Order: sequence, then C-alpha cells, then structure tokens
Amino acid sequence: FELGGATASARNSFRPVLRVWAEVLSRPEPDLVICGMGMRDVSFDQGFPKPLRVYRSGEPLPASPEKSQVVKLNDQHAFLALQPGDDIAVGDVIEFGISHPCTCLDRYRVIFGVDETGRVAHAIPTYFG
Repeated sequence: FELGGATASARNSFRPVLRVWAEVLSRPEPDLVICGMGMRDVSFDQGFPKPLRVYRSGEPLPASPEKSQVVKLNDQHAFLALQPGDDIAVGDVIEFGISHPCTCLDRYRVIFGVDETGRVAHAIPTYFG
C-alpha cells in the first residue's frame, strides 16, 4: 500500500507479539537443530516462527539467532537451520516470535503475559471449545 507517497509493506512492518519458547532437543548436523515445538503448538499460516533469542541455564546468550530460520515443522518439532558459528546446544531454550497469533490462541488454555524483564505478570485464560 502507499502511505504519504511512499510504498510500504504491511507484511514486512509487523513484529511478533506472541512468543513461544522451545527447548533444543537435538543437533543432528552442525547447521541444524531440532526444537520441541511443532504444528500442534504454533501457527504457520503466515510463515514459520522466527527465532528471536537463545537462553542457556536461564540466561540469554549474547549472540542473536535472528538470521537462522525454521525450515520445516512437523506435528511436534521445528527444524531450525543455523548460521555458521551459531552457539546453540542441546538443552538451550529458543524464544520464537509467532507471525500470526490469532490462529495460535486456540492451542492453549492459558496465555501467559510477561513484563519487560521477561517475568510472568499475567495468566490469561482462553475459552475455545
């Protein structure tokens, strides 16, 4: 669409507001990890979840995984293609941003809201079937 004479893309302007955390279950190849999150856990109709941050022992790692990408989802797992030098290990937890949260809400009975420090501040029940 056009805004003020400039062409803009709404798709490229959105930032994920719903986050899902998944543990790294396996690193079968140097450039691939398998995470404990799949099609039963996240929406994928507007693109795959995007890796935002990696945590080890509860602390964020300094490196950003944002150039890595989910290349496949099955029912229970996400296949995350890594960039050379990514320091991601089995047991790490990856924070993913969801592209389309509306179609993700029916998968959970409770959505947790976190504050700016990442601590749970709210528990919001969902009411689907």
